[in-house]
Amino acid sequence: MQYRQWILGCLLALAVPGLAQHQYLRFENVGINTGLSHSYIKCMEQDDLGFLWFGTLNGLNRYDGYSFKVYKNLPADQHSVGSNQINDIARSHDGDLWIATSGGGLSLYCRKDDRFHSFQHEPESANSISTNFINCLLQDPSGKVWIGTEGAGLDLFNPENKSFEHYTARKYPGLGDDYIQALTHTSDDFIWIGTQRGGLSRFDPSDQTFQHYPLLAGEGGISEIQNVRAVFEDSQSRLWIGTSGGGLFQYDRESDQ
Repeated sequence: MQYRQWILGCLLALAVPGLAQHQYLRFENVGINTGLSHSYIKCMEQDDLGFLWFGTLNGLNRYDGYSFKVYKNLPADQHSVGSNQINDIARSHDGDLWIATSGGGLSLYCRKDDRFHSFQHEPESANSISTNFINCLLQDPSGKVWIGTEGAGLDLFNPENKSFEHYTARKYPGLGDDYIQALTHTSDDFIWIGTQRGGLSRFDPSDQTFQHYPLLAGEGGISEIQNVRAVFEDSQSRLWIGTSGGGLFQYDRESDQ
């Protein structure tokens, strides 16, 4: 998720008038020939030591500016990352990393031990994660981890007691869809949720309620956009919503529009 927010932030910055228009930027390609485990980058994050972390379709990569260290799932090692497809990375408050995987559930990278602890779905337990297929995640200021899943709704993990809460569209109609693609925590302590087939929703932790926000496009607002890929709050507390096929939306909390 941080990767999507970073990209969106860059695009918004480039759109601001007055920026230097004659700068020539030089880009260096850092790819598999330099040790990157796969050329398809799904997400990225920087930890508080300055290391860059890249999630790919074939492993988690740590980059120190010179070389990569690659972490992969090893079936015989319970302390390896849960899966090789890494969909999202979120930095924890204590410097560790939360890892969203496809097929391997939620992994926590413990920097002190340089190993992983995974939380995976247990069909016989209501207190396990809803599914092993996770698209996105974030850690809120209280330390709880919000988990957007692929078809099983929204999960909330409490690291203190290792418990999971589950929110689905069937139980909470304000959550438009169980395919969660984007999550962001805003300065007013709401969780905004972008879904694949149900548009944009907002969760209020104070009363445990969801509210759906229609994204209307076309002349006269006759078409509602359902596929939300990214949600980002800027420095002026405006919300930017990136969609698939419907372009970019902006929501101003002050005017509620």
